Amino acid sequence: MAEILTQRAIREGLRSKAGWQNRALELLFSWQTEAEREMEHTGELNGRGFSRTDSEILTSFAKQMAEGRPLSPRQREVAAKELPKYSRQIWRHYLAGLSTIDRWAAEDADRTERLAANRVTRAYLRVAA
Repeated sequence: MAEILTQRAIREGLRSKAGWQNRALELLFSWQTEAEREMEHTGELNGRGFSRTDSEILTSFAKQMAEGRPLSPRQREVAAKELPKYSRQIWRHYLAGLSTIDRWAAEDADRTERLAANRVTRAYLRVAA
């Protein structure tokens, strides 16, 4: 069985890997409506694609890449800052492409990871109190 990705792993990939950022921009842009793509602004609150606050800049990045022009180092910094917030949308898309068994494994791995992080946070808060 292939490695199962958690939402956290996707979030980290979006922060640090140019290839993940490129694919995320392409994927999120494809989820924008035709009107949103043309206007470079999100008009529908449908939970897919870019948010209103990010739509202008991230749409411009996606269009630039579609024209074959790579992102500049500064644009990469912006992408690394903004794209991790879309990790849930991308993770759900990833889950939809898995077999049922792999999807269950991915959901379990994500749940286990979140529970472990919550335990660490609670332990820290007890020590800090």
